[in-house]
Amino acid sequence: MLNGKNFGAIKWGTLSGTVFNDINGDTLLTEGEEGISNVTVYVRHSETTTPFDSVLTSSNGNFYFN
Repeated sequence: MLNGKNFGAIKWGTLSGTVFNDINGDTLLTEGEEGISNVTVYVRHSETTTPFDSVLTSSNGNFYFN
């Protein structure tokens, strides 16, 4: 609350995906391509190279930022 005005809580969104071995090079996760575990995925501000958050991929290569 600032000067009697409530600006509320803003949820910016989520980001998720899968890190995988793209065997055929088509940039799509297809049959036979497995996720890669324990990869650090970073989120960076568009105007800097400094990461402001990171997560490790799960055992099947999935990651999720919220």
